[in-house]
Amino acid sequence: LERYLLSVLKTPMHARWVDNVTGQLASGIAEVFGAEAPDLSALTTAERAGCLWLAQMRLFREALSRHDRLRSLDCEVLFERPSDVVGAAMDLAGAPLPAPEIDKIVNGELFRRHAKDPARRYDAEARREEMRALAERLASEVERARRIVRRIEADAPVGLPLSAPLCEPARHGQ
Repeated sequence: LERYLLSVLKTPMHARWVDNVTGQLASGIAEVFGAEAPDLSALTTAERAGCLWLAQMRLFREALSRHDRLRSLDCEVLFERPSDVVGAAMDLAGAPLPAPEIDKIVNGELFRRHAKDPARRYDAEARREEMRALAERLASEVERARRIVRRIEADAPVGLPLSAPLCEPARHGQ
């Protein structure tokens, strides 16, 4: 939840996106929550982002339980172990690559540039620093979103990995 919130609340443009999307999808979000559905129009942008995340997680968990070839991916695993992820993704797609080809991909420019701003150098360390700064700046908004998520679903998996991972998450301390 926190990583999602930091990503969708990091700038005023991102916050407008949250408001636009939750406005457009309000009836679908309400359908996912049923009787638990809050009035999105009465919520802050951070709270709306929390509701959007939870609705997506419920739908994705349901899809994972119904379709055995679907996989989940923790973005931290992609940033910290890109070779493992690329290899597993290619295997899943039925097009395995030899290790030297995978190394060429993950050591190339694709993994050294920001996806939305290719002129900007970006790697796992830059992302960790960006997330640290955003976590500090957006702490109160993240907490507000956590509260609404917990209000809707007391045992919401705000920090747990999804089932059916493409690659197992790293254990703490590794």
